[in-house]
Amino acid sequence: MTKRLSERELRGNLRHLRTREGCIDFTSNDYLGLARSGQLHSAITEKITALQTCVHGSTGSRLLTGHSVLFEQVEKKIAHFHRSEGALLYNSGYTASIGLLDALLQPGDCVVHDVHIHASFQDGIRLSKARKIPFRHNDTQHLENRLKTLDREQRVFVCVESVYSLDGSIAPLEAILKLCLKHQAQLVVDEAHAIGILGTHGEGLVSQLNLESLVCARVCTYGKAFGVHGAAIVGSNLLRKYLINFSRPFCYTTAMPIHNVIAIDCAYDIITNAEVERERLISLIAYFHALVEGSNIPVVKSSTPIQGVLIPGNERVKAVSVRLAASGFDVRAVMSPTVKRGSEILRLCLHSFNRPEDVERLVREIERAIKEVS
Repeated sequence: MTKRLSERELRGNLRHLRTREGCIDFTSNDYLGLARSGQLHSAITEKITALQTCVHGSTGSRLLTGHSVLFEQVEKKIAHFHRSEGALLYNSGYTASIGLLDALLQPGDCVVHDVHIHASFQDGIRLSKARKIPFRHNDTQHLENRLKTLDREQRVFVCVESVYSLDGSIAPLEAILKLCLKHQAQLVVDEAHAIGILGTHGEGLVSQLNLESLVCARVCTYGKAFGVHGAAIVGSNLLRKYLINFSRPFCYTTAMPIHNVIAIDCAYDIITNAEVERERLISLIAYFHALVEGSNIPVVKSSTPIQGVLIPGNERVKAVSVRLAASGFDVRAVMSPTVKRGSEILRLCLHSFNRPEDVERLVREIERAIKEVS
């Protein structure tokens, strides 16, 4: 352990747990402010208080004693919201991704995935022992070239994120799905950073494009715009039944506690009617783009809350983040090996609660910090 930690420290990418209390939040995934919402807190408290049970702990896995009518009610609500047949709750987005892919994929299957797919998807593919073939980020031509080489007799899956967590880029889902249909591949979509933000009521990109019936499975994670914790896999009733029987992270883990299910339920109620927050966020994104236009800040612009500032080199990007913290802004560096060496970025997240004047000051401080470390 000491040897590996020392090697990582020498490379300048040793990780630490840090808090930046008192800084303005431009880094969390709390895009709509629900994690700090008094409205959500009150709704959760009210429902928990009204709950007619003395059991608030998990008591066991859902296949044993951890299941309840509340789980079924909330899962039906989730399925209805995302215009899907069924939904199944998991304790986190990570376990949902692993549980889905490890159960769905079999040795001999082939998975073609975007090179920027989340680590949880990569680990799920690895556990399944399916053949793994990456394609260049959002490059549909490269995806088709990959699909053309595969044996039509084997099962093929394509895995993408609808909104990518590092730079906020949006997958060309319609074009990707067209290729999946052409080459008889099943599409699996990670909607973690899309739900709550995209769609008329925050249903996600798949629903915004009316592709629900054509997508094999979606992973919906609640630790981002929903401001709570946990995740659900949405898809057909057949998929739900299959996961209940074969998804090891579902079968062999303790059920989430009742208060967590209630929190997810309440978050859906607020997300459904969060038009004002979504409009404010869209306006703030446009304002940020206008501010960086013509500046020396190398921004990878996104129409989502996530904006990536390219600052190659672990030491340089870390130095910019430290300088911003000293100026009262919490913006974190994403370093290698999380990203490819030379592709390090400052991951900047905008929120509906950020003030325009703070965004303006942040842009000035980023430009100044980049000059100082150059």
